[in-house]
Amino acid sequence: MSLDSSLVSLILVLIASGLLILTYLSAYIDHFQRRWGESKGRGGVSSIERLAELAINLNANAIETYQLIDQITNELRAKQEALAILHDKTSEMAAEEERIRKRIDALNATKSEVFRHFEEWMQSNERKGVRRDLVLFVAGAIVTTVLAVILKRLGLS
Repeated sequence: MSLDSSLVSLILVLIASGLLILTYLSAYIDHFQRRWGESKGRGGVSSIERLAELAINLNANAIETYQLIDQITNELRAKQEALAILHDKTSEMAAEEERIRKRIDALNATKSEVFRHFEEWMQSNERKGVRRDLVLFVAGAIVTTVLAVILKRLGLS
């Protein structure tokens, strides 16, 4: 039982006790009215009438308190339901996170194998590329030299 539920239960017990006392007092009010009649006190209002008016006010306040407790209880239930939904969503998200983490680990393992293969392929192509680059450089130097000699002989440079 949560603290909020305990608090609501305590309030309900106190209100029930108050209503029990009110019922008990109303029995005494009836007894006093029969025994002493209608003696007028201050302001022309008898003490019995004042006591009856107080009992009516107490009853109205008790009803209002019950309504407030019902509202508080409904709000607490709504909050508990929202917390349960959030807990469920959190559990679902944790499971999804675990599933994604496993998938990432599997992809990382695969990626390592793929990268090793790609690296080996690149190294073999790199050796071929170095030879190719050297041949192209030498060929370019020879062609440039030959063109320079031909242009100089023709007098164009």
